[in-house]
Amino acid sequence: MMLIAIAAISVAVSGDVVLRGPAPTPDGRVVRLGPEGVTVAWADTPGLPEQVSLDRVRAITGQRAEAWQALAPLADRAWRARSRVERGDLIGAEPLLESLASEYEGQTGATASVIFESLLRCRLARQAHSSAVDPWLAWLLSGARDGFLVGATATLGSRDVRLVASLPPIWQEGPALRSLTSVSDPEVQSGAVGLLRDLYFSAARFEIDGVEIEATYATSDPAVALVRDIVIARAGAPRSRTVARDALRKRLASETIGWVQAWCRTGIGRSLIREADFESKRRAIIELVTVHVQHGAESPYLAGLALGDAARECETIGDTAAAAVLWRELSDRYPGHPSATAARRAVRATKDAAPDRAAEPASETLPPLDEGG
Repeated sequence: MMLIAIAAISVAVSGDVVLRGPAPTPDGRVVRLGPEGVTVAWADTPGLPEQVSLDRVRAITGQRAEAWQALAPLADRAWRARSRVERGDLIGAEPLLESLASEYEGQTGATASVIFESLLRCRLARQAHSSAVDPWLAWLLSGARDGFLVGATATLGSRDVRLVASLPPIWQEGPALRSLTSVSDPEVQSGAVGLLRDLYFSAARFEIDGVEIEATYATSDPAVALVRDIVIARAGAPRSRTVARDALRKRLASETIGWVQAWCRTGIGRSLIREADFESKRRAIIELVTVHVQHGAESPYLAGLALGDAARECETIGDTAAAAVLWRELSDRYPGHPSATAARRAVRATKDAAPDRAAEPASETLPPLDEGG
């Protein structure tokens, strides 16, 4: 493997580094050189060496210039992919990043972080959420540097996990989801990232086969705990769902991050859908519509998903008029959403089923009753 061969260069070195971009490169000494990046001790911060991703390095001059030549083609490929992402050419960037990701699989460091974060950005941009899970997890394992390419993120106090606002553990059944759940035995990973992978895959499988999750997923990691509560609230057994909903309500009462509130509300609403009583279903619809009303601007993907769920639930309880309104709102507000096709289909069906009002006699409108009957 090319990276293994290049790894032999990862020894202490000295020399000059030239960074890409118009700004002059500060004085610095190269401490280490390898596929993970170039570690530089800058003259103005000598006690704090920085690992610079290969895509940012134009050249290494001086004593180790020859050693850099083995890494230069890889650095150039990473730079071309990253620069395409930054200028918005995500379609052109994704195949380049997929090739790099296959070479950096299981790697850590600054360059791996750039590659997996950039690939995650491409897949989220085209709403390929099921195929975004693996680069997200790889990004976490690589060190999850930066984060500005993928939009809003938060650690919620976790040391190992960075949640991405546009990648909630919330799924809807479909061909793309089936491709995710077709992985029969996902790679086993330990720690918080391993728990996250298991939770995301288990949540997806539930939407396909409906088999409830029995595991409790005990964890002290606050970010993993949020994901666990959302997943168990939807896919757990009755008692577990109640406990998870209570935990989400408690978090919602003090949460200040808007997209985390949207995650919690959607988790509560989709959990209540599973309950048999009418009052739970009514409350589910309210929670889901609230996601659209309060968080549609910052969490459009989740808001569209929540509106679709609310519309379907209105149909389930027989309120076809409310369902028609919600489907129309989904079609108008989120035209590019994966649920928009179903929304447009429902809107057309409503129009086709509408009676010819002009041919009917006007219905009698009863006055309101006086107080006391």
